[in-house]
Amino acid sequence: MEVTLKDLVNLEIFNGMKLIAGEKGLSRKITSCGILDYELDRSLKDRYFHSNFQEHQFALTTFLYAKDEEYLINDAIKYLVNKKASGLAIKNVYRLQIHDSALRYAESMDFPIFLIEPGIYFENIIISVTNSIHMLGDAFFGQKEIDTLLYKSIDQSKIKQQALQINPSLKNNFLSCTFVLNKILTINIFLIFKLTLRIVNLIKLLYLYYGLITVSFCCTLRILFI
Repeated sequence: MEVTLKDLVNLEIFNGMKLIAGEKGLSRKITSCGILDYELDRSLKDRYFHSNFQEHQFALTTFLYAKDEEYLINDAIKYLVNKKASGLAIKNVYRLQIHDSALRYAESMDFPIFLIEPGIYFENIIISVTNSIHMLGDAFFGQKEIDTLLYKSIDQSKIKQQALQINPSLKNNFLSCTFVLNKILTINIFLIFKLTLRIVNLIKLLYLYYGLITVSFCCTLRILFI
C-alpha cells in the first residue's frame, strides 16, 4: 500500500503541527521521516548536499544552520522540492521569519510545510510516522485489526483508536470501505457471502460504538466464477 501524508495527518502527533502551506500536496507519497540539520550548511561546502535525503522523505528541522542567514530557508525548501521530498515540518525555536515568498513557492509546488508546536519532539514524530507507514504498508495489518474489532473483547474506548490504526483518515461521521481483488480467483458463493458478512458486521460494529452517521460502501470484485 502506498502511504501519503494525507493518510497520516489524523495521527495524534499531528495535533501539535499546523499546516501553513501546500495543502494540495498532502497526496504526496511518504516512505520515511528524517531530520534536516547540517546538510545545507554552507560551511560544509555541499559535502552532504547530494547524498542526504531521498525521494518521499518527510523532513524535520529547526533551521539551526540558518538562524543568522534566514534566506537559506528558501533554499532549503527549493532543495527539498527538487529532491521530491514529501514535506517539511519546522520547529521554529529560533523564531526565524519564514518569508511569504517561501510559503508562496511551497504553495505553488504543492509542497506541504508544517509548524511544530514547542512541546512536540522530533523523536516522537519520527517514531509515530515510521510505525504508521509500516503498519499501513503491511498487507496483512488491516485484516488482523479487523479481526480484533470483530472477534475480540476490547474496551469501547479503544475501538476508535483501533479503527484509526486501520485507516488514520477515518472521520467521526463518515466511513468508506473499499475492497478490491485485482487477481482472477476461483471462488464459490459461500466465500463471497462470508467475506461480505464480515465487512457488514464491521460496519455495524463501528456504527453502534462509534456513532457513525454516513456510511459509504464501495466493493469492487474482479472474480472469475468456475
